Amino acid sequence: MDWINVKDRLPEHGVTVLVFRPQVLKEDHTDKPIREAYYNKNARCFSCWHQPTEWAEIEKPSGWNENLNNRQIAT
Repeated sequence: MDWINVKDRLPEHGVTVLVFRPQVLKEDHTDKPIREAYYNKNARCFSCWHQPTEWAEIEKPSGWNENLNNRQIAT
């Protein structure tokens, strides 16, 4: 798994990825520093409270298809 700095590149709109949020370790003892989230290009932020410094793509299972993708990102 390759982690990508958000300053270098952002994921595509609506695609669920893993995100790393190191500030959680200092600010919020109930949340996890690594979790799943998606990037919303319209709001210019990720779908999580603490904004990440890095993200990584999640490999899709072999049975994944466009219908499942549309259902996954429906908001």
